[in-house]
Amino acid sequence: MTRLARIIAVATLGAITLGIAGCGGKEEAPKSTPTAAPKAATATAAPTQAAPKPLTITGTDYAFAVDGQAVPGIQTITFKNAGKEDHELQLVSLEQGKTLLDAQKLLATPGAAIPDWVKFNGGAWAIPAGAQSTMTAKLNAGSYVLLCFIESPDKAPHFAKGMVGALEVKGTEAKGVAPTATLAIEASDNAFKMPAEAAAGKATISLKNNGKESHFAGLIRVPDGMTYEAFTKALLAPPAATATAAAAATTKPSATGTPAAAAASAAAPPSGVSGGVGAVSAGGQAWSTTELKAGTYAVVCFVPDAKGVPHAALGMMNKLTVK
Repeated sequence: MTRLARIIAVATLGAITLGIAGCGGKEEAPKSTPTAAPKAATATAAPTQAAPKPLTITGTDYAFAVDGQAVPGIQTITFKNAGKEDHELQLVSLEQGKTLLDAQKLLATPGAAIPDWVKFNGGAWAIPAGAQSTMTAKLNAGSYVLLCFIESPDKAPHFAKGMVGALEVKGTEAKGVAPTATLAIEASDNAFKMPAEAAAGKATISLKNNGKESHFAGLIRVPDGMTYEAFTKALLAPPAATATAAAAATTKPSATGTPAAAAASAAAPPSGVSGGVGAVSAGGQAWSTTELKAGTYAVVCFVPDAKGVPHAALGMMNKLTVK
């Protein structure tokens, strides 16, 4: 498949080489003075290790840039979208000795089931261009893969255009605590348990996965003047049906005066995305912060089941009113 050739492997991590410089000549021992009193030993303070630089990951069209160091424990990462398209930051750890090459082969296989050796560790889902968010998760020491699954207008996912990165988690374990959620969401197979309302402004969203499959909680704002029912219907419509609706709407406004094309244009992510928590494997939990504007939102999970059906089509879609 042609997109496989465009996937960039960046997981090779350089080793740190320590150079030790030596002196050329012998150091002459000082002459002793019989009458001199011995000097008291002076205690030398152990050098203090500098705290790791807070971690910031910047997404562009189409790459990740990592600045700072991730450490084990509760880790908060700032994700900045400096691109012209919407982007997400998804953390994935590989188990059973698997490598990024194994992940690339999996990504290049349409409809492939998610194997046990792939673990989703949360992320910042679908951040609009020019915006930023934070993600928080408990990370173990080891290597992680950074991915963006958002599609471009040409329908190619960003990871296929090179938006793949690597993150090494190492160092002294952080003693931080998990953030306090203002919007707590629990996922099962296939439903969300969550409040019906939330306050406008900065929101800290938590996602706890009580199911057996991986899930995420993405927020998409319903366009003003459009009903939640019409929006979610368009969101789940096949691409051909969505395109037909968009073409018809260019000449035929709806009864309310709002073009029916609003459904089509907002239906396909990344249009209208408002952040959320990236995918979390079964039993996991992660957090993300985002700004919520007053309005109506659809909280969705598009992770496919074993048959390739997105969870949203199986009922994993909730209405959220932000006031």
